[in-house]
Amino acid sequence: MQPNEMTVLGITLPTIIVAALMGSALTLLGVFLQNLFENYRNNKKLKHEAGQKNRDREMTLRRDVYLEAASEMARAARYIAKFGDLNLPFAEHEAIVHNFGAALSKVHMIAGMETLAKVIEASDVFARINLELNQLRFSLLLDQKNIAFLQKSVEDDIAQQKNLVTRIGQLQTENPNHPDISALATTFQELESRIQQTRQRHSELNSRTMTSHLDLSSVVFKRTLSFAEKLIEVNVALRKELDFDLKGDEENYKKFVCQSQEQAVKEMDKFIADIAKVVEEKKKALQTGKAGSS
Repeated sequence: MQPNEMTVLGITLPTIIVAALMGSALTLLGVFLQNLFENYRNNKKLKHEAGQKNRDREMTLRRDVYLEAASEMARAARYIAKFGDLNLPFAEHEAIVHNFGAALSKVHMIAGMETLAKVIEASDVFARINLELNQLRFSLLLDQKNIAFLQKSVEDDIAQQKNLVTRIGQLQTENPNHPDISALATTFQELESRIQQTRQRHSELNSRTMTSHLDLSSVVFKRTLSFAEKLIEVNVALRKELDFDLKGDEENYKKFVCQSQEQAVKEMDKFIADIAKVVEEKKKALQTGKAGSS
């Protein structure tokens, strides 16, 4: 081997080794960086998937709770509307909203502040309406009880009169001058006077009850609509939280519903006015009949 070849090999060999080591190092660094990036990307993906799963679970929970709440609030509107039905048993009426409080309590656990504010406002309105209509209904139910009592009193007095007539007839058959006949006749007249007074009270109370029932029906209808307005606000808030937004049509939606309610109010007012007219005509007819009989 020539000297110049030795020199070239002596210089080139370390250079080749260093280059090989540097190449290996760069390869390892590349693999390390690639693994680091993959780990970062995988962690980010896992976090995103975990976050998405949590959001999906949260949205599922909200959907179930909000749909239940919306359903119960619709039942609450029906409950208000049923205050005008005095023949509906109290227990059956109360059963309509037996789950109302529980459903809204769940909303308090997961709702945002905007939604919660709307729900609380609707609940407060419902409570005030409930108190007002219960008071009005109680007064009417009490009048109905009194009407039934007066009717029973008249029937009992008439039955007693019939017994007196039978007894007087028996005594007259035995002895036309029997001393008990006069007393029995006086009792008969006292019963007749009491019957007339009771019938007068019955008629007046019945007339007042019919008017009060019409007034209650009108109030019930208006309170049902006022509660429905609160339900609109709640439903809009719930839709937003469930990503079922109206996409800019919120005001149009409210306007459309309000127009529908206004039309319903006009029709109900006309219906109440027509019924009130019929009731007034019946009152006048009764008064005219009494005047003629007297």
